[in-house]
Amino acid sequence: MLASMLVRALLLGFLTLSLTLPASVTRADAPPQDARELFVKGQAAYRAGDYEVAVDLWKRAYEIDARPLLLFNLAQAYGRMGKLVEERDTLKLFLETAPQDEPSLSTATSRLSVVERALARTGIVIRAENAEGARVLIDGEDRGLLPRPDAFRVEPGAHRVEIFREGFEPFDARVVVPPGEETAIDVVLEALDVSAVAIPTEASVGATPWILYGAGGALIATGAVLGGLTLAGTADAPPRGSDDAERTRKLAISADVALATGAAVAVTGLVLHLVKRKSSDERAFVPSFGPGYLGFSAATRF
Repeated sequence: MLASMLVRALLLGFLTLSLTLPASVTRADAPPQDARELFVKGQAAYRAGDYEVAVDLWKRAYEIDARPLLLFNLAQAYGRMGKLVEERDTLKLFLETAPQDEPSLSTATSRLSVVERALARTGIVIRAENAEGARVLIDGEDRGLLPRPDAFRVEPGAHRVEIFREGFEPFDARVVVPPGEETAIDVVLEALDVSAVAIPTEASVGATPWILYGAGGALIATGAVLGGLTLAGTADAPPRGSDDAERTRKLAISADVALATGAAVAVTGLVLHLVKRKSSDERAFVPSFGPGYLGFSAATRF
């Protein structure tokens, strides 16, 4: 009796499992209702030629239920929109995630080859004048020297092109390169304007020593005045450490600085004067300064 009841219970359990298991598997394989609705709406938009809407709907469906076949559909929509980079990336992801028995694998592989060949033709052609040996930077990366008969290969999109050549104005521009196309830019490098650079004339060079003489004399006169004030202050013999003594010390320092600086400026003027005259042995006179002396030395050029 007990054995008979146990057999019936086991049979009932197996029967229940056999009835419920296929339904559970079916529910697991079926896409969620929201993803299914988004997919159907995306199909309708794709058939109507509204590829941007189709892409948006299918991306939302993929976020809910990441089925590889949705990626294949997305890649086709990107291709219709001319977005080859997005199509390439989506096809690669599809090929990585799709099962090996997926019928669309061969189609996706062939299409990926076509897209990659098209993207490899994307580039910037630079047609330049006065650019022999000029250096080209694209997005800050050194891409070599001009002239360059072939295109600089780049990814589709916006790029910054800079061209540098010594003695010429630098070139800087931004260009947008469509996928699979070559964008040409015409460049004429302009020579730097050297007329704006001040070139000393003989008259201005000749006047320089006299200007230095005047400036040096003024500084020496200032130092003499300060020295006189110092002597007047020390005549009263102020106590060491007092305000008067400190003031006298500062005046003495200022007098020394003014006298030394004035002498240096005046001697520099003298050197320029002598150099301008250029003695027959072409000696260069160099001012020499040091504690307790002031003068100049001569160096012969060979």
